[in-house]
Amino acid sequence: MQTDTNINTFEDVSISVPAGDTGGLPESVPGGLGGDVVLSEHEVESPAPRRSAGEIIRDLAEAQSRVDALQAEMSEAKKEVEKYKAEIEEYMDVQGLTSVPTEYGKAVKSTRKKAVVKDWEEFYRWVIANQMPDVLTKSVNTSAVMEVMESGEHIPAVEIMELDSIRFYKSKG
Repeated sequence: MQTDTNINTFEDVSISVPAGDTGGLPESVPGGLGGDVVLSEHEVESPAPRRSAGEIIRDLAEAQSRVDALQAEMSEAKKEVEKYKAEIEEYMDVQGLTSVPTEYGKAVKSTRKKAVVKDWEEFYRWVIANQMPDVLTKSVNTSAVMEVMESGEHIPAVEIMELDSIRFYKSKG
């Protein structure tokens, strides 16, 4: 019988832990964690002092303000682009053109097709009857799945993942 053994060694690794910081380890770790601890002869520079929450959030607020301003500017620019696209499309339709080259660039009109389902129930019946699951994209409605699972019903082959995020709200004023 073979037994798997997991042995952690720190031959070439140094770990410095600031005083009072257990690094997520229990206080009873041999050698203790009070003060800086080095687990080998190789020194690791202590990290720079942490910034306060106020400093971090101040910088976050400034960066978010820049993003907001750029997004507003981008939104206006996109409206202009759409206006000019509509204008050149009208010009091309009147002239019967699909391409207009100029010294500034070239406008090309193309048509793409998009499938739009008018009756999902009927469409699903067709997919099942014809064994054509490839006509569907592979995603699920998380809210609906959560509702079913929270009622106690098990959905095979589906698991709920938790994704952490940080939301930021600017102070008023």
